Amino acid sequence: MNDTADLADRRCIYCWGATEDAQFSEEHIWPQSLGGVAGPAHFITRDVCETCNNRCGLWVDAGFTKTFLAFGDALRGAELFLDPDKPGPLPLVYMGIDVEFACASDEVCERWAGPSGEHVYHVHLRDQPKWDAHAGGDILRRRRDPGRVYVYLTSPELYWTLTALISVAARFPRAKRRCLTVLDGDSLSPLILRVDEGELADCEVREIAFIRGRPTGPIQGQFSIQVDATDRFLAKLALGFGHTLLGPKVSGSPYADDLRRMLWPRLGEEDAADRIRGSAGLRGLDDPVLARFLGVEGAWTLSFRAMPDGFVMSLATPGLKLMHIALSDDPSLWPQEAIARFGDGETYVVVPQRGLVVGPIAFADFLAHQLDGPREPRLAELDALKANAARRPPKRPQAGEAT
Repeated sequence: MNDTADLADRRCIYCWGATEDAQFSEEHIWPQSLGGVAGPAHFITRDVCETCNNRCGLWVDAGFTKTFLAFGDALRGAELFLDPDKPGPLPLVYMGIDVEFACASDEVCERWAGPSGEHVYHVHLRDQPKWDAHAGGDILRRRRDPGRVYVYLTSPELYWTLTALISVAARFPRAKRRCLTVLDGDSLSPLILRVDEGELADCEVREIAFIRGRPTGPIQGQFSIQVDATDRFLAKLALGFGHTLLGPKVSGSPYADDLRRMLWPRLGEEDAADRIRGSAGLRGLDDPVLARFLGVEGAWTLSFRAMPDGFVMSLATPGLKLMHIALSDDPSLWPQEAIARFGDGETYVVVPQRGLVVGPIAFADFLAHQLDGPREPRLAELDALKANAARRPPKRPQAGEAT
Protein backbone atom coordinates (compact mmCIF):
# COMPACT_ATOMS: atom_id res chain seq x y z
CA MET A 1 0.00 0.00 0.00
CA ASN A 2 2.82 2.42 0.79
CA ASP A 3 3.86 4.46 -2.24
CA THR A 4 5.72 7.59 -1.21
CA ALA A 5 7.70 7.64 -4.47
CA ASP A 6 4.88 9.13 -6.50
CA LEU A 7 3.23 11.79 -4.36
CA ALA A 8 2.53 13.83 -7.50
CA ASP A 9 -0.50 11.59 -8.15
CA ARG A 10 -3.58 12.72 -6.30
CA ARG A 11 -4.45 9.97 -3.86
CA CYS A 12 -7.34 9.42 -1.49
CA ILE A 13 -5.96 9.73 2.03
CA TYR A 14 -8.31 7.00 3.31
CA CYS A 15 -7.54 4.25 0.77
CA TRP A 16 -4.38 5.69 -0.90
CA GLY A 17 -5.79 4.95 -4.32
CA ALA A 18 -4.93 7.33 -7.17
CA THR A 19 -7.98 8.63 -9.00
CA GLU A 20 -9.25 11.52 -11.10
CA ASP A 21 -9.95 14.91 -9.56
CA ALA A 22 -13.66 14.59 -10.38
CA GLN A 23 -13.90 11.55 -8.09
CA PHE A 24 -12.93 13.53 -4.98
CA SER A 25 -15.50 15.14 -2.70
CA GLU A 26 -15.65 17.23 0.46
CA GLU A 27 -15.22 15.16 3.62
CA HIS A 28 -15.86 16.29 7.18
CA ILE A 29 -13.07 14.62 9.14
CA TRP A 30 -14.93 15.37 12.35
CA PRO A 31 -18.51 14.22 11.48
CA GLN A 32 -21.22 16.75 10.79
CA SER A 33 -23.53 14.83 13.15
CA LEU A 34 -21.08 15.57 15.98
CA GLY A 35 -20.76 19.27 15.15
CA GLY A 36 -18.17 19.12 12.38
CA VAL A 37 -20.12 21.45 10.11
CA ALA A 38 -18.98 24.39 12.29
CA GLY A 39 -15.33 23.33 12.36
CA PRO A 40 -12.30 25.27 11.08
CA ALA A 41 -10.65 24.62 7.73
CA HIS A 42 -8.53 21.67 8.86
CA PHE A 43 -11.65 19.79 10.01
CA ILE A 44 -12.52 19.39 6.30
CA THR A 45 -10.63 17.93 3.36
CA ARG A 46 -11.26 17.38 -0.35
CA ASP A 47 -8.61 14.67 -0.62
CA VAL A 48 -11.04 11.79 -0.11
CA CYS A 49 -12.59 9.84 -2.97
CA GLU A 50 -16.37 9.64 -3.17
CA THR A 51 -16.32 5.90 -2.47
CA CYS A 52 -14.42 6.30 0.80
CA ASN A 53 -16.48 9.35 1.71
CA ASN A 54 -19.72 7.41 1.36
CA ARG A 55 -18.39 4.30 3.07
CA CYS A 56 -17.05 6.34 5.99
CA GLY A 57 -20.38 8.06 6.42
CA LEU A 58 -22.33 4.79 6.38
CA TRP A 59 -19.98 2.50 8.29
CA VAL A 60 -17.25 4.41 10.14
CA ASP A 61 -18.86 7.63 11.38
CA ALA A 62 -22.28 6.00 11.81
CA GLY A 63 -20.68 2.92 13.33
CA PHE A 64 -19.09 5.05 16.04
CA THR A 65 -21.98 7.46 16.68
CA LYS A 66 -24.34 4.50 17.09
CA THR A 67 -22.27 2.80 19.80
CA PHE A 68 -23.61 2.93 23.36
CA LEU A 69 -20.62 5.07 24.38
CA ALA A 70 -21.41 7.68 21.74
CA PHE A 71 -25.20 7.49 22.21
CA GLY A 72 -25.02 8.04 25.95
CA ASP A 73 -22.38 10.74 25.71
CA ALA A 74 -24.20 12.57 22.94
CA LEU A 75 -27.36 12.72 25.05
CA ARG A 76 -25.46 13.87 28.13
CA GLY A 77 -23.70 16.60 26.19
CA ALA A 78 -26.76 17.80 24.31
CA GLU A 79 -28.84 18.00 27.48
CA LEU A 80 -26.22 20.05 29.33
CA PHE A 81 -26.30 22.65 26.56
CA LEU A 82 -30.06 22.56 25.88
CA ASP A 83 -31.60 26.05 25.86
CA PRO A 84 -33.79 26.37 29.01
CA ASP A 85 -36.05 28.85 27.22
CA LYS A 86 -36.60 26.86 24.04
CA PRO A 87 -37.14 23.09 23.86
CA GLY A 88 -35.06 21.50 21.13
CA PRO A 89 -34.07 18.08 19.78
CA LEU A 90 -31.99 15.74 21.90
CA PRO A 91 -30.55 12.36 20.84
CA LEU A 92 -32.57 9.26 21.56
CA VAL A 93 -30.83 6.24 23.11
CA TYR A 94 -31.04 2.98 21.18
CA MET A 95 -32.25 0.07 23.32
CA GLY A 96 -32.16 -2.75 20.74
CA ILE A 97 -34.66 -4.94 18.92
CA ASP A 98 -37.86 -5.77 20.82
CA VAL A 99 -38.07 -9.51 20.09
CA GLU A 100 -41.50 -9.84 21.73
CA PHE A 101 -43.22 -7.13 19.70
CA ALA A 102 -46.26 -8.24 17.67
CA CYS A 103 -45.26 -6.94 14.24
CA ALA A 104 -45.38 -8.68 10.86
CA SER A 105 -42.87 -11.45 10.17
CA ASP A 106 -40.93 -9.31 7.69
CA GLU A 107 -40.69 -6.39 10.14
CA VAL A 108 -38.82 -5.59 13.35
CA CYS A 109 -39.50 -3.20 16.22
CA GLU A 110 -36.66 -1.15 17.65
CA ARG A 111 -36.87 0.32 21.14
CA TRP A 112 -35.54 3.79 21.92
CA ALA A 113 -35.48 5.87 25.09
CA GLY A 114 -36.26 9.58 25.07
CA PRO A 115 -34.57 12.34 27.11
CA SER A 116 -36.99 11.83 30.04
CA GLY A 117 -37.16 8.07 29.69
CA GLU A 118 -39.94 8.11 27.09
CA HIS A 119 -40.75 4.73 25.53
CA VAL A 120 -40.35 4.90 21.76
CA TYR A 121 -41.18 2.02 19.40
CA HIS A 122 -40.02 2.11 15.77
CA VAL A 123 -41.46 -0.56 13.45
CA HIS A 124 -39.90 -1.01 10.01
CA LEU A 125 -39.05 -3.70 7.46
CA ARG A 126 -36.32 -6.15 8.42
CA ASP A 127 -32.98 -5.23 6.81
CA GLN A 128 -30.03 -7.34 5.71
CA PRO A 129 -27.91 -8.74 8.57
CA LYS A 130 -25.03 -6.37 7.78
CA TRP A 131 -27.14 -3.57 9.27
CA ASP A 132 -27.74 -5.35 12.59
CA ALA A 133 -25.17 -3.20 14.42
CA HIS A 134 -26.68 0.05 13.11
CA ALA A 135 -29.44 1.57 15.22
CA GLY A 136 -32.24 2.42 12.82
CA GLY A 137 -31.11 -0.18 10.30
CA ASP A 138 -30.41 0.64 6.66
CA ILE A 139 -30.41 4.45 6.58
CA LEU A 140 -30.86 4.50 2.79
CA ARG A 141 -33.78 2.08 2.88
CA ARG A 142 -35.47 4.16 5.59
CA ARG A 143 -36.07 6.84 2.98
CA ARG A 144 -38.41 4.41 1.18
CA ASP A 145 -39.52 2.58 4.31
CA PRO A 146 -39.57 5.14 7.17
CA GLY A 147 -41.79 2.92 9.30
CA ARG A 148 -44.20 3.64 12.14
CA VAL A 149 -43.32 5.21 15.50
CA TYR A 150 -45.24 5.06 18.79
CA VAL A 151 -44.36 7.21 21.79
CA TYR A 152 -45.28 6.98 25.48
CA LEU A 153 -44.46 10.18 27.34
CA THR A 154 -43.19 10.16 30.93
CA SER A 155 -42.83 13.77 32.11
CA PRO A 156 -45.76 15.99 33.14
CA GLU A 157 -43.76 19.11 32.28
CA LEU A 158 -44.68 20.77 28.97
CA TYR A 159 -41.04 21.71 28.38
CA TRP A 160 -39.94 18.06 28.46
CA THR A 161 -43.02 16.88 26.57
CA LEU A 162 -42.14 19.22 23.70
CA THR A 163 -38.46 18.28 23.94
CA ALA A 164 -39.38 14.60 23.63
CA LEU A 165 -41.74 15.14 20.69
CA ILE A 166 -39.27 17.39 18.86
CA SER A 167 -36.56 14.78 19.45
CA VAL A 168 -38.71 11.96 18.07
CA ALA A 169 -39.66 14.04 15.03
CA ALA A 170 -35.99 14.86 14.40
CA ARG A 171 -34.91 11.22 14.74
CA PHE A 172 -37.73 9.85 12.56
CA PRO A 173 -38.58 12.71 10.17
CA ARG A 174 -40.28 10.53 7.53
CA ALA A 175 -42.04 8.00 9.77
CA LYS A 176 -45.72 8.02 10.72
CA ARG A 177 -45.60 9.07 14.39
CA ARG A 178 -48.29 8.60 17.04
CA CYS A 179 -48.40 9.59 20.71
CA LEU A 180 -50.02 6.95 22.94
CA THR A 181 -50.23 9.30 25.94
CA VAL A 182 -53.48 11.26 26.30
CA LEU A 183 -52.67 14.97 26.18
CA ASP A 184 -54.80 18.05 26.76
CA GLY A 185 -54.83 20.98 24.37
CA ASP A 186 -54.56 21.44 20.64
CA SER A 187 -53.39 18.90 18.10
CA LEU A 188 -49.68 18.12 18.18
CA SER A 189 -49.40 17.93 14.39
CA PRO A 190 -47.10 18.14 12.53
CA LEU A 191 -44.81 16.81 15.29
CA ILE A 192 -46.90 13.75 16.02
CA LEU A 193 -50.41 12.35 15.67
CA ARG A 194 -52.67 11.53 18.58
CA VAL A 195 -53.49 7.88 19.00
CA ASP A 196 -57.04 8.48 17.69
CA GLU A 197 -56.19 11.09 15.05
CA GLY A 198 -56.94 10.09 11.47
CA GLU A 199 -57.65 6.60 10.23
CA LEU A 200 -55.72 3.73 11.80
CA ALA A 201 -54.32 1.01 9.57
CA ASP A 202 -54.91 -2.59 10.66
CA CYS A 203 -51.25 -2.96 11.64
CA GLU A 204 -51.47 0.17 13.80
CA VAL A 205 -54.55 -1.13 15.61
CA ARG A 206 -52.78 -4.41 16.34
CA GLU A 207 -49.54 -2.76 17.45
CA ILE A 208 -51.20 -0.15 19.66
CA ALA A 209 -53.25 -2.85 21.34
CA PHE A 210 -50.10 -4.88 21.97
CA ILE A 211 -48.25 -1.92 23.50
CA ARG A 212 -51.16 -0.93 25.73
CA GLY A 213 -51.80 -4.48 26.85
CA ARG A 214 -48.20 -5.26 27.62
CA PRO A 215 -47.51 -5.92 31.32
CA THR A 216 -45.01 -3.72 33.10
CA GLY A 217 -41.56 -5.09 33.79
CA PRO A 218 -38.41 -5.99 31.87
CA ILE A 219 -38.68 -6.28 28.09
CA GLN A 220 -36.62 -8.87 26.25
CA GLY A 221 -34.47 -7.37 23.54
CA GLN A 222 -31.35 -7.94 21.51
CA PHE A 223 -28.75 -5.75 19.88
CA SER A 224 -25.50 -6.15 17.99
CA ILE A 225 -22.31 -4.24 18.69
CA GLN A 226 -19.67 -3.36 16.11
CA VAL A 227 -16.65 -4.12 18.28
CA ASP A 228 -14.11 -2.28 16.12
CA ALA A 229 -16.23 0.86 15.64
CA THR A 230 -14.14 3.11 17.90
CA ASP A 231 -10.83 1.85 16.49
CA ARG A 232 -11.92 2.49 12.92
CA PHE A 233 -13.28 5.93 13.78
CA LEU A 234 -10.02 7.01 15.43
CA ALA A 235 -8.02 5.62 12.51
CA LYS A 236 -10.09 7.79 10.18
CA LEU A 237 -9.54 10.87 12.38
CA ALA A 238 -5.80 10.19 12.51
CA LEU A 239 -5.57 9.90 8.71
CA GLY A 240 -7.68 13.00 8.14
CA PHE A 241 -6.09 15.31 10.69
CA GLY A 242 -2.64 13.93 9.93
CA HIS A 243 -3.13 15.03 6.34
CA THR A 244 -4.63 18.48 7.01
CA LEU A 245 -2.25 19.37 9.86
CA LEU A 246 0.99 17.67 8.78
CA GLY A 247 0.74 17.26 5.03
CA PRO A 248 0.96 14.61 2.28
CA LYS A 249 4.28 13.11 3.38
CA VAL A 250 2.61 11.85 6.53
CA SER A 251 -0.28 10.47 4.45
CA GLY A 252 2.18 8.39 2.42
CA SER A 253 4.08 6.98 5.40
CA PRO A 254 4.21 3.35 6.61
CA TYR A 255 2.38 4.41 9.80
CA ALA A 256 -0.47 5.81 7.66
CA ASP A 257 -0.62 2.42 5.91
CA ASP A 258 -1.24 0.78 9.29
CA LEU A 259 -3.97 3.33 10.01
CA ARG A 260 -5.62 2.35 6.71
CA ARG A 261 -5.43 -1.32 7.63
CA MET A 262 -7.27 -0.51 10.84
CA LEU A 263 -9.78 1.69 8.99
CA TRP A 264 -10.42 -1.00 6.37
CA PRO A 265 -9.50 -4.29 8.11
CA ARG A 266 -10.04 -6.41 4.99
CA LEU A 267 -7.16 -4.63 3.24
CA GLY A 268 -4.41 -5.96 5.46
CA GLU A 269 -3.30 -7.73 8.59
CA GLU A 270 -5.68 -8.12 11.48
CA ASP A 271 -2.96 -7.02 13.91
CA ALA A 272 -2.63 -3.52 12.44
CA ALA A 273 -4.07 -2.03 15.65
CA ASP A 274 -1.12 -3.49 17.58
CA ARG A 275 1.19 -1.15 15.70
CA ILE A 276 -0.92 1.98 16.20
CA ARG A 277 0.31 4.18 19.01
CA GLY A 278 -2.45 4.77 21.52
CA SER A 279 -4.60 1.87 20.37
CA ALA A 280 -4.53 0.27 23.82
CA GLY A 281 -6.88 3.03 24.96
CA LEU A 282 -9.10 3.36 21.92
CA ARG A 283 -12.24 2.12 23.68
CA GLY A 284 -12.17 4.85 26.30
CA LEU A 285 -10.19 5.36 29.49
CA ASP A 286 -12.26 5.88 32.62
CA ASP A 287 -9.79 8.18 34.40
CA PRO A 288 -11.71 11.00 36.14
CA VAL A 289 -8.55 12.83 37.22
CA LEU A 290 -7.01 12.95 33.76
CA ALA A 291 -10.42 13.63 32.22
CA ARG A 292 -10.72 16.83 34.25
CA PHE A 293 -7.52 18.04 32.59
CA LEU A 294 -8.33 17.04 29.00
CA GLY A 295 -12.12 17.16 28.71
CA VAL A 296 -15.08 19.53 28.99
CA GLU A 297 -18.16 17.82 30.36
CA GLY A 298 -20.95 17.88 27.81
CA ALA A 299 -18.67 18.58 24.82
CA TRP A 300 -16.31 16.72 22.54
CA THR A 301 -12.76 17.92 23.20
CA LEU A 302 -9.94 17.40 20.69
CA SER A 303 -6.34 18.20 21.62
CA PHE A 304 -3.32 17.98 19.30
CA ARG A 305 0.30 18.01 20.41
CA ALA A 306 3.66 17.46 18.72
CA MET A 307 5.60 15.19 21.08
CA PRO A 308 9.27 14.25 20.57
CA ASP A 309 8.35 10.82 19.22
CA GLY A 310 4.81 11.23 17.93
CA PHE A 311 2.11 13.71 16.93
CA VAL A 312 -0.77 12.81 19.23
CA MET A 313 -4.49 13.55 19.29
CA SER A 314 -6.49 13.16 22.51
CA LEU A 315 -10.26 12.89 22.30
CA ALA A 316 -12.47 13.40 25.36
CA THR A 317 -16.14 12.53 25.07
CA PRO A 318 -18.98 14.53 26.67
CA GLY A 319 -19.09 11.90 29.41
CA LEU A 320 -15.34 12.36 30.01
CA LYS A 321 -14.08 9.13 28.51
CA LEU A 322 -10.61 9.59 27.02
CA MET A 323 -9.09 8.16 23.85
CA HIS A 324 -5.67 8.79 22.33
CA ILE A 325 -4.10 8.06 18.97
CA ALA A 326 -0.93 9.17 17.20
CA LEU A 327 -1.39 10.86 13.83
CA SER A 328 2.25 10.19 12.93
CA ASP A 329 5.25 8.49 14.51
CA ASP A 330 7.94 10.11 12.34
CA PRO A 331 8.88 13.74 13.25
CA SER A 332 11.14 13.95 10.18
CA LEU A 333 7.98 14.17 8.04
CA TRP A 334 6.43 17.09 9.92
CA PRO A 335 6.67 20.67 8.62
CA GLN A 336 8.59 23.00 10.91
CA GLU A 337 5.60 25.31 11.21
CA ALA A 338 3.49 22.41 12.53
CA ILE A 339 6.15 21.54 15.11
CA ALA A 340 6.24 25.17 16.25
CA ARG A 341 2.46 25.49 16.29
CA PHE A 342 1.67 22.27 18.14
CA GLY A 343 4.74 21.92 20.33
CA ASP A 344 2.83 23.25 23.33
CA GLY A 345 -0.51 21.78 22.28
CA GLU A 346 -3.75 23.11 20.78
CA THR A 347 -7.32 22.28 21.82
CA TYR A 348 -10.78 22.50 20.24
CA VAL A 349 -14.11 22.10 22.04
CA VAL A 350 -17.10 20.97 19.95
CA VAL A 351 -20.68 21.53 21.15
CA PRO A 352 -23.05 20.03 18.54
CA GLN A 353 -26.20 21.14 20.37
CA ARG A 354 -25.20 24.79 19.99
CA GLY A 355 -23.44 24.47 16.62
CA LEU A 356 -20.17 25.64 18.18
CA VAL A 357 -16.52 24.73 17.68
CA VAL A 358 -14.42 26.73 20.16
CA GLY A 359 -10.72 26.98 19.33
CA PRO A 360 -7.90 26.96 18.79
CA ILE A 361 -7.08 27.30 22.49
CA ALA A 362 -3.49 27.04 23.64
CA PHE A 363 -3.25 23.90 25.74
CA ALA A 364 -1.66 25.81 28.64
CA ASP A 365 -4.64 28.21 28.71
CA PHE A 366 -7.08 25.30 28.45
CA LEU A 367 -5.39 23.45 31.29
CA ALA A 368 -5.28 26.54 33.51
CA HIS A 369 -9.03 27.06 33.03
CA GLN A 370 -9.77 23.40 33.79
CA LEU A 371 -7.73 23.57 37.00
CA ASP A 372 -9.55 26.71 38.23
CA GLY A 373 -6.72 29.02 37.27
CA PRO A 374 -7.06 32.07 34.99
CA ARG A 375 -10.35 31.98 33.08
CA GLU A 376 -10.21 31.41 29.33
CA PRO A 377 -13.00 33.72 28.02
CA ARG A 378 -14.41 31.32 25.41
CA LEU A 379 -14.48 28.42 27.86
CA ALA A 380 -16.10 30.68 30.45
CA GLU A 381 -18.91 31.35 27.95
CA LEU A 382 -19.46 27.61 27.60
CA ASP A 383 -19.54 27.27 31.37
CA ALA A 384 -22.23 29.95 31.48
CA LEU A 385 -24.33 28.09 28.89
CA LYS A 386 -24.19 24.94 30.99
CA ALA A 387 -25.04 26.87 34.15
CA ASN A 388 -28.31 27.92 32.51
CA ALA A 389 -29.44 24.30 32.72
CA ALA A 390 -30.53 24.97 36.31
CA ARG A 391 -33.38 27.12 34.93
CA ARG A 392 -35.01 24.17 33.16
CA PRO A 393 -37.98 22.57 34.92
CA PRO A 394 -37.43 19.15 36.53
CA LYS A 395 -38.40 16.17 34.40
CA ARG A 396 -40.58 14.86 37.19
CA PRO A 397 -42.16 16.53 40.24
CA GLN A 398 -39.91 16.76 43.25
CA ALA A 399 -40.89 14.97 46.46
CA GLY A 400 -43.81 16.75 48.09
CA GLU A 401 -44.84 18.67 44.97
CA ALA A 402 -48.26 18.30 43.39
CA THR A 403 -48.42 16.52 40.03
